[in-house]
Formats: sequence, C-alpha cells, structure tokens
Amino acid sequence: MVVDYCSRATRLLRIASGHASTLVYGSSKSLIKGAGLEYIDFREYTWDDDIRYVDWRLSARNVGFDGDYKFFVKEFQTERKIKAMFVVDLSGSIGFGDKFDTLMYSSFLLLHLAHKLEDTVALAIMHGSRYRLHIDVEPMKAIRILKNEVCIKQPCGVSSLSDIVGVLKKIPRLRSLILFTDYGHDPMVYSSLAKCVKARDMNLLAFIITTPYELKPPINSSYIPLYDLEVGTYTVTSVDAYVKAVTEHVRNTRAILKANRVNYVELHGIAHALKSKVRIMRSYIMARVKCFPSIV
Repeated sequence: MVVDYCSRATRLLRIASGHASTLVYGSSKSLIKGAGLEYIDFREYTWDDDIRYVDWRLSARNVGFDGDYKFFVKEFQTERKIKAMFVVDLSGSIGFGDKFDTLMYSSFLLLHLAHKLEDTVALAIMHGSRYRLHIDVEPMKAIRILKNEVCIKQPCGVSSLSDIVGVLKKIPRLRSLILFTDYGHDPMVYSSLAKCVKARDMNLLAFIITTPYELKPPINSSYIPLYDLEVGTYTVTSVDAYVKAVTEHVRNTRAILKANRVNYVELHGIAHALKSKVRIMRSYIMARVKCFPSIV
C-alpha cells in the first residue's frame, strides 16, 4: 500500500496551525503567557497547571464559601527572540503506525509557536544516514521546508542522533535543542547529547514518539513476521520475545534520559498528541528559559 505522506503532512499542518492560533493568545508585543523570566499576574489554578507555579501564600489566604481553599498560580511574560534548533528524525521507523502523524503535528505546532514568539530556528532533518541543515531560518519558512521534504521523500533509512553533536558545534548562540524522534536509537546517544548541550549552556527537550501497538501488541503468545522499516528486512519472532526486547530497550532508554536529566515528553500516538497540545507548547516555552526546570 502506497502511503501519501504529503497529504497527511498537509492535513496535520492545517490542524497544528489552527491549534497554535487558538492556544497562543495576547498581543504581538508581550502577552504570550507561560513559564518565563518576568512575573506579570496571578490566576486561579486549573487541573492542567504545573503545581510548581502555585503561590502557596496567596492560596492560603483565599478560602471559598464552601470552605475549600482556592489555589492560584503565577503567570510570567515569556522571553522573545531566542534561537532554537529543531531536529526532526525522519528515519524509517517513523513510518510505523501513526508515528509520522504524531511527529508532524508536534513539530508543526511548535514551529508555529516559535513564530509567535519571534524566535529564529535552525532546522536539521534526518533522513537515514544523511541530514539537511538549515541555519537561521524563520519558523514559517522552516515549516515549508519540512513539509516539502516529506512530500519529496518518505521516512526511510537509519538515522544516528550522534551526528547532532557535530552539528551543534557549527551553530553559535543556541538556547535550546528540540528533538523529535522515537525509541529506535542507542540509549547512550542521549548521554552524549546531554553532555554536549550542557557544555554549551543549552537546554535539551526531547519528544519521544511511540504508537500504542509498538509498546503493547494486540495479540499474545504467537509468532509474527516483523518488517524492519529502516533496513528493509523481514524476521519472524514470537510476540513474547518482541515485547520483552522492546520493553527492556524502552526501560533502558528512560533510565539514561533520567540519569542525564534530559527533559522529555512521550507522545503515544496522534490522539494522545492532540490531547496533549497544551503540554507540548508549555514544554517548548519552558525550554526557552535559561534556568530550565525539569519536566520529567
């Protein structure tokens, strides 16, 4: 079956554009609110707020008519015009399930947000062993570049995230590295990336894309043929062996990420990404701050 990646990317771009325009509010000067450097206001706590921003003193002084406390969180004016590097992994494994949709939606969403915040981006698109690097581009142009890339060439090959270490050395004055990838990499590469980012006084935010059937297959105790999308080979294995190998790899990757204090967000399919759009955008805003709090 031929997959029309171009049409899917176009549809997801429209969705992401609409969500970004709806969720980012305020004038173009200063009223995009989020985690930033300058406190500007308080507002009442909602269920999806980060409890680290609750002002406990103010909350302790506010009791409702029902006797329950009302919690308030601080809002900050976010800093503008920073330079971030977006790394989009289009290796073959991204073509499995709906991982491509999830990756496209989340990257388009954050590039739209970067545009609203007047950021400049460097865009690295990883297609197998080769990558395309675009330095100092406006986020809307980066969106067009990314969309055109997937219209020309579908996800393929095996990418190495270790190549990013060398790329970072070519780009000065970066504040953040925003990575869109999956679990199909050696876990130790995150250790190398984290050390490089720390040495350059940058922030690293990784979006790890999965799909429900990748981590939890729909059948048990059977043998299934597996097709490797990256190298193009078939193998036959038991579901139990597959689940065991994948579970161990994911567990090891998570351990490396946490040990190196890498901030990461797991997105389990496009439905989960759509529900998590506010968290995705807040994660980017937090990654723009020099003193980046852990979100894991």
